[in-house]
Amino acid sequence: MIGHIELFVPDPLEASALYQKVYGFELTETQPGPFVWLKSDSVELLLRPGKPVGTTAYDKSGIVLVIYAKDISAQTASMNHNGFRLLGDDSPGCPVYSDPYGHRWQIVSA
Repeated sequence: MIGHIELFVPDPLEASALYQKVYGFELTETQPGPFVWLKSDSVELLLRPGKPVGTTAYDKSGIVLVIYAKDISAQTASMNHNGFRLLGDDSPGCPVYSDPYGHRWQIVSA
């Protein structure tokens, strides 16, 4: 069983606000460091200070976080408005974005 996903970001508090706004994550705990815990349904994220390793190539990115959205248009509009960069579609109707920290997010229909 997977416990949680850790993402490295330059400023966990700033990233937390963005992920809450764009994805609807709920802040569950902030620890010294700062280490920020977020939760959405059964997914827990731990945002840690650091620099993510990124690449522009989808198939070489190492990890892609997939978001299920009931309204893909609304989700992509939110991402476009909040500084996410559209990288393209992995398959028709499944847009892939890079967040401001270099993490890949794919949007698929729920």
